[in-house]
Amino acid sequence: MKDSESLSKFLVDHWASLRFLVLNPAKLFAVAEPPNDYRLILIMALPPVLIFAIGIAVLKGNPWLALLGLVGAYAGIGIWSLALKYVLIFFGEKRPFTEILYLAVCAALSLAVAWVPIVGPPVCFLLIAFWTFMGLVHRFKMNSGAAVAAVALPVVITGLGGGILSYLLILLASLTTMFR
Repeated sequence: MKDSESLSKFLVDHWASLRFLVLNPAKLFAVAEPPNDYRLILIMALPPVLIFAIGIAVLKGNPWLALLGLVGAYAGIGIWSLALKYVLIFFGEKRPFTEILYLAVCAALSLAVAWVPIVGPPVCFLLIAFWTFMGLVHRFKMNSGAAVAAVALPVVITGLGGGILSYLLILLASLTTMFR
């Protein structure tokens, strides 16, 4: 009985925190304490992740895409958490991984709109950037300029890495066709 009571309290608190995240993110990040258990933090991401996965599956008409969307969304949360963890080291922030995961999970609420055709992905990325910025400024008490750089740096590094990789693939493809 104790576990069901604690789970119901967690769900009620989580619903209130989602409402605060949308209505007043600065207050949420300044006041709320994240759970110490990473599994509870990952459970917090479940509602928007399910909306995303089911939305993709319904939109494409393939129920197997729901499983792929679920795995992909959680992989994205993990990758964003790791990117933030290592980027924040450059700014002197040595936080536990659970706090950084909490910021990424709060930003994952934007996945609820990511499945919408055409406008969903750009709105999702803007909301992720906004909520991560708010978390860095109000939870970690970072300078706003440093927070913007911390949010933009993984995106820039990923873009440069993708550009270099595509250049190398084009170079490899042109070399293989040249020597045929």
